[in-house]
Amino acid sequence: MSQLITAGQASKFTSTDFLEHAKGLYRVTFKKLASMDEYFAVYTASTYSSLGYRPFGGSFFTQTAKFVYDGFGQEFTEDLEASCTCAAREVLINLIDRIRKELKKLNYDSTTILHQLNYVIAQEADDIDRSLLDSTGPPIQRLLCLS
Repeated sequence: MSQLITAGQASKFTSTDFLEHAKGLYRVTFKKLASMDEYFAVYTASTYSSLGYRPFGGSFFTQTAKFVYDGFGQEFTEDLEASCTCAAREVLINLIDRIRKELKKLNYDSTTILHQLNYVIAQEADDIDRSLLDSTGPPIQRLLCLS
């Protein structure tokens, strides 16, 4: 996460209003992460998806929460970890929803993107040259919700 934000962006976040500023930090970093991943729309903050979306997984949220409360100099408590984890999930859910809605307006279906991701994963699992894959994914860098 520290590679996704500048020192200037980080200086806007303080520990005075910890959870709100943690959410702000999550928004900045997750938007930047999403802008670099054409498959971001088919991830989910939930542990299960009936549509087959790919979950981030519990360790993602645990590590993200740890990064944030350590970075803000907060003393670890289970309540704090739970609050940070919930904040990260909330921010991700909202961001992914906005991305999916905007892609839908551009006539990109998230199930098509999911099939593309599953294909890439299958190819990687078989150690097939990734350059053979079609790279005509969604226009993730041009989405307004990521600017």
